[in-house]
Amino acid sequence: MLNQPMTFSKVSHVCLNHSAFEGTLPWLTPLLTSTGDWPTVGDMNGVVKNIATLFPWEFVVQEKVSRRAKSRGMGSLSTYLDLVISQGKIPVRERNIHDLLNALSFIMFPISKAALNRRHHQESPNGLKAGQNRTRTQDHLTIFDEGGVIRLKYSDPKTDQRLLERDFIFGHAIYEHIINGKVLRAARLDLNAQSTNRESVVEQAKHDLSPDLTALLTSPLSSQATLEATNQADKALAECLLNEQSFLSSTEFGHLWINP
Repeated sequence: MLNQPMTFSKVSHVCLNHSAFEGTLPWLTPLLTSTGDWPTVGDMNGVVKNIATLFPWEFVVQEKVSRRAKSRGMGSLSTYLDLVISQGKIPVRERNIHDLLNALSFIMFPISKAALNRRHHQESPNGLKAGQNRTRTQDHLTIFDEGGVIRLKYSDPKTDQRLLERDFIFGHAIYEHIINGKVLRAARLDLNAQSTNRESVVEQAKHDLSPDLTALLTSPLSSQATLEATNQADKALAECLLNEQSFLSSTEFGHLWINP
């Protein structure tokens, strides 16, 4: 995680002008232009409402955790998963670029984010104790959550016939590195939207996800080209994540260098 202080003007300038962010603009532009300052959790929840996405979570301000509380495991992956899965709340640190970009990933890829958090929870259903390491699968999931790229073959939304191939940035740390002018080695996962069985995604997920989230998985897709393509990527990645034989090895990923 990159922690150097960053002004909002720098963040907004890079996001609104760098080609890597073009695919995020339907969601990101309202966040960066509504107030002229760092987006609040209210702004994030407003974007979700305004783009009419069935979204099963609510963004909330992350409470500060003392060192003593951290030593007892508070503020850990387990606590985060409990908030997201059990309470439907996504904690966000205010005026924090990393958390802002993570929120963007939740908004753009809600099905995949749900599937990823479910896999984390399956790996440690009773939570991680203080000082306990993540499993190897959780390490792979985290690597992709932070630095994952989906290379997807999908149908042209306009003709529904011609196949296109495109990279979709899923990992929010990639955007953060671009803003900081740093090179990043990303994990690329090759997927084909044509093989995605939407019903199987729903069947695998609905056994232990909330009714609202099940509805999210079965909701109709947007007709707009950018939203449609991103939704196809979201479905394909979610199906992969829900396959319990996936993300067991880092050999599943190709690698590419992301330049700022």
